[in-house]
Amino acid sequence: MNTQIIFEKSDILFYEDYACGHRVVCIKDFNHYLSVLIRDGNILPWIPCPAETCLVPCHIKNIIEDGSLTYSELLSFLTTYMLKKLSRNENFITCIQCGKGGFLQMGPPKKQKVQCPICNEKQVIEKGADGDLDADFKKMIKSGELRECPTCRHLTLKEKGVCNVIECAKCGV
Repeated sequence: MNTQIIFEKSDILFYEDYACGHRVVCIKDFNHYLSVLIRDGNILPWIPCPAETCLVPCHIKNIIEDGSLTYSELLSFLTTYMLKKLSRNENFITCIQCGKGGFLQMGPPKKQKVQCPICNEKQVIEKGADGDLDADFKKMIKSGELRECPTCRHLTLKEKGVCNVIECAKCGV
């Protein structure tokens, strides 16, 4: 069962009903905690309780309403989260110019002219055939950033902060 933390609004956040048992956190400390995780990109699979060893996920309501995030931090959180989730999809191709935009190419590999919605760079994309990896992918595999799923062999991104653990986007292992 996946329990999420829900705080009450005040200078001190207090919450009663959740599995981890941690109960009180200062709003300023919670804001700093969120800001650091967002800045460093450590937001997947989700932002956990701020207690040192707790992994219970924070409720989105607390992140948005109680986190006192700036517009820029919230935008960074949402953008980073979506890009990391999309990058796990084998049909997603990241923009070669800015690295923040991207394209979904369904079906078999084909050359396609597109324009990035973020940086407006026009480019030709083509998702690679199985086994067709560019130099950057090969570097990521060598460094351990990308790993093959032991079950389906789908390449999976190893997230920061998670020690030797991957979750395959294709088969769920």
